[in-house]
Amino acid sequence: MTSGVVGGRYQILRLLGRGAACVTYEAAALSDGTHVALKELSFSRVETWQVVDLFEREARVLAGVTHKSIPRYIDHFKIEGEGGLSLYLVQQFAPGRSLHDRVASGWRADEADAKRIAEALLDVLDYLHLRTPPVFHRDIKPQNVIGDDHGCVWLVDFGSVRDAPLRAVRAVARRHAADQAARGLPLARARRPRLRAGSRGCWSRRRRTAFGRRRRRERRCAIWRRTCPGARGARGRPCWPGLWPGSSRLRAASG
Repeated sequence: MTSGVVGGRYQILRLLGRGAACVTYEAAALSDGTHVALKELSFSRVETWQVVDLFEREARVLAGVTHKSIPRYIDHFKIEGEGGLSLYLVQQFAPGRSLHDRVASGWRADEADAKRIAEALLDVLDYLHLRTPPVFHRDIKPQNVIGDDHGCVWLVDFGSVRDAPLRAVRAVARRHAADQAARGLPLARARRPRLRAGSRGCWSRRRRTAFGRRRRRERRCAIWRRTCPGARGARGRPCWPGLWPGSSRLRAASG
């Protein structure tokens, strides 16, 4: 569908993006002419029920967040048509182009632009991660960062969002407290078990060393994912996997 009226309320104007199961349009509200982003999920394109679950989760999360860099949630509804059931999500329309499209057209970010984009993304991520329960976007990339010529930055496409239920967070805290109490340790001080002599102790040490390296790698990945859109805007090409901030390979590629 590239034209027509949806639900008697929204006039489709143009196609904004198309994914594996969802299609996003720019539409105008018939009531006041306000431009909105209309996301459609048709059951005829759904292969697994997880797609529907993610769509409903996106609508639920967006309905509960309010941030200047997140397009405002307006409505969500469903329509039974000739092609089957379709779900719709309506948000504030974010004017401008994605960082990916701007770079592809020749735009390059200077130091001030890269800093502004990074600060905007970090601000919205702080807002999401400090909520109760925390919200994780999980799909930050240049295609999902919208900017305009006035310096506004929006983070869009929450289709992969995850919000940890509060009961799950409390369950983990209760298990941790019970484990610490069984070991006779206070909650604020969790000691590592001592190494045993012999092969078992050496094996435990190797396992802990590998675990620590994996955790450090995960932290570097998280920092890299947050800074990747700004780096791409400044360099004009994708940030290659395996290049970490401060590494010699990254300095060579940036130069």
